[in-house]
Amino acid sequence: MPSSPDFYNSFLEVYNRPIVGFYVRTGLVRNLHSQITSKQLDFIIEALKKARITLYFFSLTDVNLEDKSVNGTYYDEKTDYWTYGKFPYPDILYVRGGPVRPKSKFYQFQEQLREMNVKKLNSGPTFNKWHVLKVLKENNNLFHHLPPTVIYETKEDLNKMIAEYKDVYVKAVIGRKGKQVMRIKETSDGLYEYSFYVNNRLSKDTVNFKALCTVIRKFFGKKKLIIQKTISLPRIDNKIYDMRAELQRTGTGELELLEILVRVSQPNSPITQHSSSYRFNDFFSSFMNYNQETIGELKSKAENVLTQIYETIEGAYGPYGEIGIDFAIDKSGKLWFIEGNSRSTKVSFFKAADQETKLKSYLNIFEYSKFLYKQQIDY
Repeated sequence: MPSSPDFYNSFLEVYNRPIVGFYVRTGLVRNLHSQITSKQLDFIIEALKKARITLYFFSLTDVNLEDKSVNGTYYDEKTDYWTYGKFPYPDILYVRGGPVRPKSKFYQFQEQLREMNVKKLNSGPTFNKWHVLKVLKENNNLFHHLPPTVIYETKEDLNKMIAEYKDVYVKAVIGRKGKQVMRIKETSDGLYEYSFYVNNRLSKDTVNFKALCTVIRKFFGKKKLIIQKTISLPRIDNKIYDMRAELQRTGTGELELLEILVRVSQPNSPITQHSSSYRFNDFFSSFMNYNQETIGELKSKAENVLTQIYETIEGAYGPYGEIGIDFAIDKSGKLWFIEGNSRSTKVSFFKAADQETKLKSYLNIFEYSKFLYKQQIDY
């Protein structure tokens, strides 16, 4: 259990354990100081009142390495304001982003957390798409849910994948929110149509192979890439759709499928991030005219595969309090894994989920933190 410097002994006696630290970008901390909040923060406050733990937000600039303390920003229930104070290092760390520079301070902070046995809500790193695919491929029950994928090392890799599948995606192995994704289709006249989003705008053109390779390197820079066969997705009014499943561990450590959101893209878009969102049952009932029995069977099938994906990832990386899993169901009804998200921003979730489920998404985090803390002190 983390040691307690003298300056906060009284703090530990007054406030509830565990102490949970949300590691976030500096701009969010500044916003809280200015009382600029959001609906998500309202759900955090409500969940906090139910869970009765201690929570603060912080960034790297708030960390004091010398006395192992944090200038944390917290919600003061008495004043109904966000304010800040001096806290010990957290019992449970929940990384939601945040800076890694200056690197020397960041690495020293991480080392101190390890020495003090501070638990992370998500124990592993940000997911590398290629590594995760290799992990899942080892599971005999999952490999047939993985689209054919290769690492992009040479132009010949790209040429072979396009020649075989005619329609592929190129993706950065580390990337979020659809910002590092490009779709490429071979045209009937031997050219290549590419499309991607940049600054929330769709960029699209048709070029020869040499020009295509130049566009790829200009768009991705020196990032490591994969090439993946495009999944044959159903369309609605020339819009593709896929799904984001939000799974979490609960206060008993059990895995719960919180919600599945269906994301319907903009017309002709290569990705679904800039999209409309619907709850799974609502979408398949209203848009696909499925009856409730069929929807239930489809959701049960998806939950079985999603649970195996989650647990297989944990087997390789360690325990996770939550993972967002992107997947698709193709025209034949087969489920395909797209990618895992260790720091899901839950954009689609907060667009479409009901109020009770939104609250539960934070209550699960706090209750699972209690579970981790109890394991720690019992050990």
